[in-house]
Amino acid sequence: MAQGTMDRQQSKAMNWEKVGQYGLISGISIIYVCLVGMVEAFHERDVVFEILTLGVALLVIISIGLGYVIASKTSGGQPGRALLGGIVGGLIASLLPVLLVLFSGPLNMRQMFVNASPNLNNILTFSQESQTTGLLMLVGLLVTLHLFGAAIYLLPHIPRRFIITGLSAILIIGMLQELLEVILARFAVMKPVADFLFARSGLSVSGTVVVFIVVGGLLAWWAAQGSSVQRRVTALPAPQRRALNWVTISISIILLLLLPQIVGSYISQILVLVGLFALMGLGLNIEIGLAGLLDLGFVGFYAIGAYIVAIFTSPTELGLSSTLAGAPTGESFTNFWVVIPLAVAV
Repeated sequence: MAQGTMDRQQSKAMNWEKVGQYGLISGISIIYVCLVGMVEAFHERDVVFEILTLGVALLVIISIGLGYVIASKTSGGQPGRALLGGIVGGLIASLLPVLLVLFSGPLNMRQMFVNASPNLNNILTFSQESQTTGLLMLVGLLVTLHLFGAAIYLLPHIPRRFIITGLSAILIIGMLQELLEVILARFAVMKPVADFLFARSGLSVSGTVVVFIVVGGLLAWWAAQGSSVQRRVTALPAPQRRALNWVTISISIILLLLLPQIVGSYISQILVLVGLFALMGLGLNIEIGLAGLLDLGFVGFYAIGAYIVAIFTSPTELGLSSTLAGAPTGESFTNFWVVIPLAVAV
């Protein structure tokens, strides 16, 4: 009885240890992408023109994701716990980048971490003249994003799906601006769409809103209605299901045939290269993976090379070296170093 009461009291208490752990994970992740140079390198690329760069988007993704995780792991579904955990986790996470900005200069960290540069500090402090103001803005942003991630966790399934897919679409379409503009510019009717969606670099503000609403809304609708649509398709008679499958396959084949004309020659060449590498990967897996042992594949390749070298260098009657040299058996043989390139080529 007493043990059960104690367990219930522990379950009602906030798990601050986990909050601290996930907050540290978030802070370490932010520090990592900063020190490996990703934030500074990606900062040159806009996702939303003059509002959100890809470098800052990395911090946004980490903060929202860890805020969501903190709420899911520590709140037990209670809104107060989730939001409080998001705030505390954000404060803990912001501590590490703040320390990085404060001590990277005095400690001359660039001797070990070459990317701990003044430019990185400017990015983290939003180019504010006052470092204190910039750091307060950084802390406020990270706490807000962690809180936002925790709030997303508390939403019902459909609104949560809407927000997550909408934000993901903004990130993906903003990064693929050049490729999408090339595709849309091939058709005169789509050029106004491209001009509306994209700015000089990244999405325009109006395009960002439209992408968020349209993509998020469509996927949220599918999340709500997709299961019922699948049930209706499953309930169809067998002949109708087969006909529907053939129609789907036919449309897919037609789209694949038209894809080079739609995307243009440049993207088609990229897709061809991707397909070739995929085929090579499949071939490697078929030859090695199906054997169940990677070592067996290595031994097989080694054996092929070894036999080729042996045949071309052996001075015996079983070898080809004497024949190639035009000399009697045993009097001449091919040089080892001459045969190695041939074995590699085979």
